[in-house]
Amino acid sequence: MRPAVELKQDFDLIASHGDIIDVLKTATLIQFRSFQLMDRPIDAFVKQAEDSLNCVRVKYEHDKLRHPVFHERSEAPSVIVIVSSDDGFVGEINAVLANIALEQRRSKEDQLIVIGERGARHLEDMKERFVFFPGLTHQISWGEVDGIQNYVFDLFRKKAGRVIVVHPMFVSLMVQKIMVWQAFPYKPAEKDAGFSSPEKWHAEDPLEPSPMRVAEGAAQLWFGAKLLEVFWTSKLAEYAARVMHLEESSQGLKHKEKGLLTEYFRQVHATRDKVIREITGSRQASRRRRRV
Repeated sequence: MRPAVELKQDFDLIASHGDIIDVLKTATLIQFRSFQLMDRPIDAFVKQAEDSLNCVRVKYEHDKLRHPVFHERSEAPSVIVIVSSDDGFVGEINAVLANIALEQRRSKEDQLIVIGERGARHLEDMKERFVFFPGLTHQISWGEVDGIQNYVFDLFRKKAGRVIVVHPMFVSLMVQKIMVWQAFPYKPAEKDAGFSSPEKWHAEDPLEPSPMRVAEGAAQLWFGAKLLEVFWTSKLAEYAARVMHLEESSQGLKHKEKGLLTEYFRQVHATRDKVIREITGSRQASRRRRRV
Protein backbone atom coordinates (compact mmCIF):
# COMPACT_ATOMS: atom_id res chain seq x y z
CA MET A 1 0.00 0.00 0.00
CA ARG A 2 1.37 3.43 -0.94
CA PRO A 3 2.26 5.84 1.90
CA ALA A 4 -0.33 8.52 2.67
CA VAL A 5 2.28 11.27 2.17
CA GLU A 6 2.96 10.06 -1.38
CA LEU A 7 -0.77 9.86 -2.13
CA LYS A 8 -1.25 13.43 -0.85
CA GLN A 9 1.59 14.70 -3.08
CA ASP A 10 0.09 13.00 -6.15
CA PHE A 11 -3.35 14.39 -5.31
CA ASP A 12 -2.00 17.95 -5.01
CA LEU A 13 -0.08 17.57 -8.31
CA ILE A 14 -3.16 16.33 -10.20
CA ALA A 15 -5.33 19.07 -8.67
CA SER A 16 -2.77 21.65 -9.85
CA HIS A 17 -2.75 20.17 -13.39
CA GLY A 18 -6.55 20.19 -13.36
CA ASP A 19 -6.58 23.90 -12.59
CA ILE A 20 -4.22 24.57 -15.51
CA ILE A 21 -6.38 22.49 -17.85
CA ASP A 22 -9.50 24.37 -16.77
CA VAL A 23 -7.80 27.72 -17.48
CA LEU A 24 -6.71 26.50 -20.93
CA LYS A 25 -10.23 25.24 -21.64
CA THR A 26 -11.77 28.58 -20.68
CA ALA A 27 -9.26 30.48 -22.84
CA THR A 28 -9.93 28.18 -25.81
CA LEU A 29 -13.69 28.59 -25.43
CA ILE A 30 -13.22 32.37 -25.56
CA GLN A 31 -11.05 31.99 -28.70
CA PHE A 32 -13.62 29.68 -30.26
CA ARG A 33 -16.49 32.05 -29.59
CA SER A 34 -14.63 35.17 -30.76
CA PHE A 35 -13.56 33.42 -33.97
CA GLN A 36 -17.12 32.18 -34.53
CA LEU A 37 -18.38 35.77 -34.30
CA MET A 38 -15.87 37.03 -36.86
CA ASP A 39 -16.97 37.64 -40.45
CA ARG A 40 -16.83 34.33 -42.29
CA PRO A 41 -16.03 34.10 -46.03
CA ILE A 42 -18.77 35.60 -48.17
CA ASP A 43 -20.78 32.75 -49.69
CA ALA A 44 -22.06 35.01 -52.46
CA PHE A 45 -18.52 35.76 -53.65
CA VAL A 46 -17.60 32.06 -53.67
CA LYS A 47 -20.76 31.34 -55.67
CA GLN A 48 -20.00 34.10 -58.19
CA ALA A 49 -16.44 32.82 -58.61
CA GLU A 50 -17.74 29.31 -59.23
CA ASP A 51 -20.35 30.58 -61.70
CA SER A 52 -17.55 32.30 -63.64
CA LEU A 53 -15.55 29.08 -63.69
CA ASN A 54 -18.60 27.17 -64.90
CA CYS A 55 -19.05 29.65 -67.74
CA VAL A 56 -15.52 28.87 -68.88
CA ARG A 57 -16.14 25.13 -68.45
CA VAL A 58 -19.21 25.33 -70.72
CA LYS A 59 -17.12 27.19 -73.31
CA TYR A 60 -14.39 24.53 -73.26
CA GLU A 61 -16.91 21.72 -73.60
CA HIS A 62 -18.63 23.55 -76.49
CA ASP A 63 -15.32 24.01 -78.36
CA LYS A 64 -14.15 20.50 -77.39
CA LEU A 65 -10.99 21.91 -75.83
CA ARG A 66 -9.09 20.14 -73.04
CA HIS A 67 -7.52 22.05 -70.19
CA PRO A 68 -5.91 20.66 -66.96
CA VAL A 69 -8.37 22.73 -64.92
CA PHE A 70 -11.21 20.55 -66.23
CA HIS A 71 -9.47 17.38 -67.46
CA GLU A 72 -7.05 15.32 -65.38
CA ARG A 73 -3.55 14.57 -66.59
CA SER A 74 -3.54 11.04 -65.21
CA GLU A 75 0.18 10.53 -65.83
CA ALA A 76 1.13 13.64 -63.84
CA PRO A 77 1.76 13.63 -60.05
CA SER A 78 -0.74 14.95 -57.52
CA VAL A 79 -0.47 17.86 -55.11
CA ILE A 80 -1.90 16.99 -51.68
CA VAL A 81 -2.45 19.84 -49.20
CA ILE A 82 -2.86 19.04 -45.49
CA VAL A 83 -4.42 21.70 -43.25
CA SER A 84 -3.23 20.94 -39.70
CA SER A 85 -2.50 23.16 -36.67
CA ASP A 86 0.50 24.77 -34.99
CA ASP A 87 -0.73 24.06 -31.46
CA GLY A 88 -1.49 20.86 -29.60
CA PHE A 89 -4.33 19.71 -27.32
CA VAL A 90 -6.51 18.77 -30.30
CA GLY A 91 -6.50 15.01 -29.76
CA GLU A 92 -5.61 12.76 -32.69
CA ILE A 93 -6.96 15.06 -35.40
CA ASN A 94 -3.53 16.00 -36.83
CA ALA A 95 -2.36 12.39 -36.97
CA VAL A 96 -5.61 11.38 -38.70
CA LEU A 97 -5.19 14.21 -41.22
CA ALA A 98 -1.66 13.04 -42.07
CA ASN A 99 -2.70 9.39 -42.44
CA ILE A 100 -5.71 10.17 -44.64
CA ALA A 101 -3.57 12.45 -46.82
CA LEU A 102 -1.03 9.66 -47.35
CA GLU A 103 -3.85 7.34 -48.43
CA GLN A 104 -4.59 9.76 -51.32
CA ARG A 105 -1.15 9.31 -52.86
CA ARG A 106 -0.85 7.41 -56.12
CA SER A 107 2.93 7.58 -56.57
CA LYS A 108 6.12 8.65 -54.84
CA GLU A 109 6.22 11.68 -57.13
CA ASP A 110 3.14 13.20 -55.48
CA GLN A 111 3.89 16.49 -53.69
CA LEU A 112 2.82 16.87 -50.05
CA ILE A 113 2.19 20.38 -48.71
CA VAL A 114 1.59 20.76 -44.97
CA ILE A 115 0.07 23.80 -43.27
CA GLY A 116 0.83 23.71 -39.54
CA GLU A 117 3.67 22.37 -37.37
CA ARG A 118 1.74 19.46 -35.84
CA GLY A 119 0.97 17.85 -39.17
CA ALA A 120 4.59 18.42 -40.21
CA ARG A 121 5.83 16.58 -37.11
CA HIS A 122 3.74 13.53 -37.92
CA LEU A 123 5.11 13.40 -41.46
CA GLU A 124 8.67 13.90 -40.18
CA ASP A 125 8.19 10.93 -37.84
CA MET A 126 7.12 8.89 -40.87
CA LYS A 127 10.18 10.09 -42.84
CA GLU A 128 7.99 11.76 -45.49
CA ARG A 129 9.14 14.67 -47.65
CA PHE A 130 6.92 17.74 -47.83
CA VAL A 131 6.74 21.51 -48.29
CA PHE A 132 5.89 23.38 -45.09
CA PHE A 133 3.71 26.47 -44.52
CA PRO A 134 3.06 27.99 -41.06
CA GLY A 135 -0.29 27.22 -39.44
CA LEU A 136 -3.32 29.48 -39.73
CA THR A 137 -3.52 32.47 -37.39
CA HIS A 138 -6.60 33.57 -35.44
CA GLN A 139 -7.04 36.43 -37.91
CA ILE A 140 -7.06 34.53 -41.20
CA SER A 141 -5.90 37.09 -43.75
CA TRP A 142 -6.06 37.07 -47.51
CA GLY A 143 -2.25 37.20 -47.41
CA GLU A 144 -2.15 33.72 -45.85
CA VAL A 145 -4.55 32.41 -48.48
CA ASP A 146 -2.86 34.17 -51.39
CA GLY A 147 0.61 32.82 -50.68
CA ILE A 148 -0.58 29.22 -50.40
CA GLN A 149 -3.01 29.30 -53.33
CA ASN A 150 -0.41 30.90 -55.62
CA TYR A 151 2.15 28.23 -54.73
CA VAL A 152 -0.30 25.34 -55.12
CA PHE A 153 -1.87 26.62 -58.32
CA ASP A 154 1.54 27.27 -59.88
CA LEU A 155 2.55 23.67 -59.14
CA PHE A 156 -0.71 22.42 -60.63
CA ARG A 157 -0.41 24.58 -63.74
CA LYS A 158 3.16 23.46 -64.44
CA LYS A 159 3.27 19.77 -63.66
CA ALA A 160 0.46 18.31 -61.51
CA GLY A 161 -2.53 16.28 -62.58
CA ARG A 162 -4.77 17.00 -59.61
CA VAL A 163 -4.95 19.00 -56.37
CA ILE A 164 -6.43 17.47 -53.22
CA VAL A 165 -6.98 19.31 -49.92
CA VAL A 166 -7.36 17.30 -46.69
CA HIS A 167 -8.75 19.39 -43.84
CA PRO A 168 -10.93 19.27 -40.71
CA MET A 169 -14.45 20.62 -41.05
CA PHE A 170 -16.45 22.14 -38.21
CA VAL A 171 -19.87 20.55 -37.71
CA SER A 172 -20.52 21.41 -34.06
CA LEU A 173 -18.55 21.91 -30.87
CA MET A 174 -18.60 18.15 -30.32
CA VAL A 175 -18.26 16.97 -33.93
CA GLN A 176 -15.50 17.62 -36.47
CA LYS A 177 -15.11 15.75 -39.74
CA ILE A 178 -12.06 15.11 -41.90
CA MET A 179 -12.79 16.18 -45.47
CA VAL A 180 -10.98 15.21 -48.67
CA TRP A 181 -11.69 17.87 -51.29
CA GLN A 182 -10.52 17.53 -54.88
CA ALA A 183 -10.01 21.09 -56.10
CA PHE A 184 -8.57 20.22 -59.55
CA PRO A 185 -9.44 19.02 -62.04
CA TYR A 186 -12.60 20.98 -61.30
CA LYS A 187 -15.77 18.93 -61.13
CA PRO A 188 -19.02 20.87 -60.67
CA ALA A 189 -21.41 19.90 -57.93
CA GLU A 190 -24.55 18.10 -59.05
CA LYS A 191 -26.52 21.33 -58.85
CA ASP A 192 -24.04 22.98 -61.25
CA ALA A 193 -23.51 20.03 -63.60
CA GLY A 194 -26.24 21.29 -65.93
CA PHE A 195 -25.12 24.89 -65.50
CA SER A 196 -26.47 27.18 -68.20
CA SER A 197 -24.63 30.41 -68.80
CA PRO A 198 -26.27 33.78 -68.14
CA GLU A 199 -28.76 34.96 -70.72
CA LYS A 200 -26.38 37.49 -72.27
CA TRP A 201 -23.49 35.04 -72.52
CA HIS A 202 -23.31 32.14 -74.95
CA ALA A 203 -20.82 29.33 -75.39
CA GLU A 204 -20.18 30.60 -78.92
CA ASP A 205 -18.87 33.94 -77.62
CA PRO A 206 -15.05 34.31 -77.70
CA LEU A 207 -12.99 34.41 -74.51
CA GLU A 208 -10.50 37.29 -74.34
CA PRO A 209 -7.53 37.60 -74.15
CA SER A 210 -7.44 33.83 -74.70
CA PRO A 211 -9.36 30.75 -73.51
CA MET A 212 -6.24 29.46 -71.71
CA ARG A 213 -5.66 32.64 -69.70
CA VAL A 214 -9.35 33.09 -68.88
CA ALA A 215 -9.61 29.48 -67.68
CA GLU A 216 -6.58 29.82 -65.43
CA GLY A 217 -7.67 33.22 -64.10
CA ALA A 218 -11.19 32.01 -63.27
CA ALA A 219 -9.84 28.81 -61.71
CA GLN A 220 -7.32 30.64 -59.54
CA LEU A 221 -9.93 33.16 -58.35
CA TRP A 222 -12.34 30.36 -57.43
CA PHE A 223 -9.59 28.29 -55.78
CA GLY A 224 -8.55 31.21 -53.56
CA ALA A 225 -12.14 31.87 -52.51
CA LYS A 226 -12.70 28.20 -51.69
CA LEU A 227 -9.41 27.99 -49.77
CA LEU A 228 -10.49 30.89 -47.59
CA GLU A 229 -13.70 28.98 -46.85
CA VAL A 230 -11.71 25.81 -46.08
CA PHE A 231 -9.29 27.67 -43.80
CA TRP A 232 -12.16 29.25 -41.89
CA THR A 233 -13.92 25.96 -41.13
CA SER A 234 -10.56 24.28 -40.38
CA LYS A 235 -9.66 26.89 -37.76
CA LEU A 236 -13.11 26.64 -36.19
CA ALA A 237 -12.78 22.84 -36.10
CA GLU A 238 -9.34 23.20 -34.49
CA TYR A 239 -10.74 25.31 -31.64
CA ALA A 240 -13.69 22.94 -31.17
CA ALA A 241 -11.40 19.90 -31.10
CA ARG A 242 -9.16 21.60 -28.53
CA VAL A 243 -12.13 22.45 -26.28
CA MET A 244 -13.35 18.85 -26.37
CA HIS A 245 -9.87 17.39 -25.82
CA LEU A 246 -9.27 19.66 -22.82
CA GLU A 247 -12.70 18.76 -21.44
CA GLU A 248 -11.85 15.04 -21.72
CA SER A 249 -8.49 15.68 -20.03
CA SER A 250 -10.21 17.63 -17.25
CA GLN A 251 -12.72 14.83 -16.65
CA GLY A 252 -9.92 12.25 -16.67
CA LEU A 253 -7.92 14.21 -14.07
CA LYS A 254 -11.01 14.62 -11.88
CA HIS A 255 -11.57 10.86 -12.01
CA LYS A 256 -7.96 10.21 -10.97
CA GLU A 257 -8.22 12.89 -8.28
CA LYS A 258 -11.30 11.19 -6.85
CA GLY A 259 -9.57 7.80 -6.87
CA LEU A 260 -6.46 9.18 -5.13
CA LEU A 261 -8.58 10.98 -2.53
CA THR A 262 -10.45 7.76 -1.75
CA GLU A 263 -7.19 5.82 -1.51
CA TYR A 264 -5.65 8.55 0.67
CA PHE A 265 -8.49 8.55 3.21
CA ARG A 266 -8.53 4.74 3.21
CA GLN A 267 -4.81 4.77 4.01
CA VAL A 268 -5.24 7.44 6.71
CA HIS A 269 -8.08 5.48 8.35
CA ALA A 270 -6.09 2.24 8.15
CA THR A 271 -3.10 3.93 9.78
CA ARG A 272 -5.29 5.39 12.55
CA ASP A 273 -6.97 2.04 13.15
CA LYS A 274 -3.56 0.39 13.40
CA VAL A 275 -2.36 3.00 15.91
CA ILE A 276 -5.54 2.65 17.98
CA ARG A 277 -5.20 -1.17 18.02
CA GLU A 278 -1.58 -0.91 19.06
CA ILE A 279 -2.40 1.54 21.88
CA THR A 280 -5.34 -0.58 23.03
CA GLY A 281 -3.26 -3.76 22.94
CA SER A 282 -0.43 -2.07 24.84
CA ARG A 283 -2.82 -0.90 27.61
CA GLN A 284 -4.39 -4.35 27.95
CA ALA A 285 -0.97 -5.96 28.20
CA SER A 286 0.05 -3.40 30.86
CA ARG A 287 -3.09 -4.16 32.93
CA ARG A 288 -2.42 -7.91 32.78
CA ARG A 289 1.13 -7.39 34.02
CA ARG A 290 -0.14 -5.30 36.97
CA ARG A 291 -2.59 -8.01 38.02
CA VAL A 292 0.13 -10.58 38.00
